[in-house]
Amino acid sequence: MCRKFLKVNKDIIVTRADKGQVTVIMDRNDYIKKMKELLSDKNTYVELDKDPVKKVTRRVGELVKSWVNLDLIDEHTHRWLNASHSNIARCYGLPKIHKTGYPLRVIVSAIGSPSYNLATFFHEILVKSINRPNSYVGNGWTFIDKVRNVAIDKCETMVSFDVVSLFTNIPKELVIKAIEKRWDLISVDTKFNLDQFIYGIDVILNSTSFTFNGRFYSQIYGCPMGSPLSPIVADMVLDDLETICMERLDFKIKLFYRYVDVFMILPTDRIQQVLEIFNNYHPRLCFTVETEKNGTINFLDATVIRDNEALITDWYRKPTYSGRYINYFASNPLQHKINVITNLVDRAILLSDERFHDKNIQILNSILIINCYPPEFINKHVRNRLKQIEYRKTKNNGSSNNENKIRMCIPYVKGFSECVARILRGCQVNVTHVINKTLDGIVKCEKDKLERKNKTDVIYRINCKDCDVCYVGQTKRHLNTRISEHLSDIKKCENNWSVVSKHRDNVDHEFDWSEVEVLHQEKHLRKRLIAEMFYIKKHKTSINLQKDTDNLSDMYDLVLTKL
Repeated sequence: MCRKFLKVNKDIIVTRADKGQVTVIMDRNDYIKKMKELLSDKNTYVELDKDPVKKVTRRVGELVKSWVNLDLIDEHTHRWLNASHSNIARCYGLPKIHKTGYPLRVIVSAIGSPSYNLATFFHEILVKSINRPNSYVGNGWTFIDKVRNVAIDKCETMVSFDVVSLFTNIPKELVIKAIEKRWDLISVDTKFNLDQFIYGIDVILNSTSFTFNGRFYSQIYGCPMGSPLSPIVADMVLDDLETICMERLDFKIKLFYRYVDVFMILPTDRIQQVLEIFNNYHPRLCFTVETEKNGTINFLDATVIRDNEALITDWYRKPTYSGRYINYFASNPLQHKINVITNLVDRAILLSDERFHDKNIQILNSILIINCYPPEFINKHVRNRLKQIEYRKTKNNGSSNNENKIRMCIPYVKGFSECVARILRGCQVNVTHVINKTLDGIVKCEKDKLERKNKTDVIYRINCKDCDVCYVGQTKRHLNTRISEHLSDIKKCENNWSVVSKHRDNVDHEFDWSEVEVLHQEKHLRKRLIAEMFYIKKHKTSINLQKDTDNLSDMYDLVLTKL
């Protein structure tokens, strides 16, 4: 019903918020207007006259080919990096519901774009090479372990520094300096020399082009929100900023921890000085400051509280927090629902001082009841988790016996998947259940749709115009490339004709080339081949050869009869 409503009311979009599990309904015209305003920033974006994907694809292809010739990468890596079947990235916006006017955050969906695998390649090298600074905290758990019971004087203030629109303001020259500074570490994990490595990074940062609302754009400054490379290079730039700004101070900061935002304890009369030093580092990197209010400040998932001359913490839920979790009546495995309770108990207890535990358990209960969890189910699993937490505090459990087990993901079918998991558990295999039916078909990002002819990694069907037969095939490449091959196949020698060409010639029929149907998309070749065989068997009138399904096990026959 919801899909039908949205199909009729095309002026409405249903998307998700920038942060938190919140569904947002927007007027389409308002959404497009806000996005156009953001993309009109001439210091960051420029509109293009035509699709640049062929130009970028050629540049990336030439680059990785040169690396093969220099023996910098092997042929397998070359095939992975070569972007011959790519499409332009697509841009969308997510509303920041915690800010006045609900501005949008620009996200570039780069998967399948010419430089995406290249960005992943460099990301993997940098992650392996670079050590995090001592000031880095990756999550709330690490942060509270570091700040809990730290002494704080009356003349000191807790502050949080937030960098404005970090990714789109990362200067390329600072990225290059950061790489040069760390080259001794990076060079251990790559065959590239410094110039070759920097050139590869430069190609990625200069290849950020995308489409929005049918128009083409290029990002001319910073790193795109959506590229695998952006987080690691942004971290490197902030690491260097931290080091240099600290050296410029005439006093030592008592406490300094950073995720993206920065948490500090500063002398109250030095806050403005520190802010100015940070903001003078580079014109495009701008920081705002938030100071403690009534002895408290929020950072990551914790509220840090001044308790006399010490610090304690409490579980913090951001203004964007929706309290929405897997509903108890959802078609998910029971273990998923138990995991919801477990994770909430961990946050309520482990992120907070013991004086807040009772209050947080009450909040936890309210959240779960809103999500339709029965009180007896809540009480049972809350008690179980509390016992486990207490046991962990008093015992050293040693290494987990799950470390050497194989992990396998299988689609969840209630009543059946549990039996499969039980059998595989005896074979030292841990099963993770994957839910195929989600709200993604309704709550989705408003990206430009790929034209059918430009889709890749597809199983497709071509119907005959003159009879009821069809042909089912698969291709990694753009669909229009494969269809062009079908059309030109009849020009070959008759002995080399495909079944499609034979049908066209033998009975003088023609296929409906303009209405080729995409049946399924699957990136992985083995899965795509299985899906192709599945659809061939499903379509009783297909003209595919018998050998096309020889590798499909007979056990699928029963499944097919039920569909």
